[in-house]
Amino acid sequence: MNQVKKDLMFSVGGIIAGIIMIAIFLLGVIAEKMSASMVMGMGIGLTSVGVWQIFLNLKAIKNPEKVEEIEINSNDERNILVREKTSAKSYSIFIYVEIGLVFITALLSYKEVSLLLLALICAKLVVWFLLCIKNLNKY
Repeated sequence: MNQVKKDLMFSVGGIIAGIIMIAIFLLGVIAEKMSASMVMGMGIGLTSVGVWQIFLNLKAIKNPEKVEEIEINSNDERNILVREKTSAKSYSIFIYVEIGLVFITALLSYKEVSLLLLALICAKLVVWFLLCIKNLNKY
């Protein structure tokens, strides 16, 4: 039941964020037309996905066998190991993709974009190192 409740709260958070984005669009806070349209699209997307996820989670809560199956699958050691290995591999691949994008944008003389991507990669690596240190101390 714990995992389903977490998913339910995450869905509610998505709906709230989506409604805030839609309100920002409707109030005209953002002057640039393209940015305003993007905020509206993200708001509609977050709201619709949140409503659908709430529907699915409430349906799952009514079925105790399904809730138990979700809990077992989320806490199963084999599934946890597969998730962690998959996450680590995809993280490594995307670090290389992002570094490639930094080089391409630098070669194309997009200085600001290149610096922004480089800063994001550095921030991601710092967060990753901090999480590794935290988990090493924890376990």
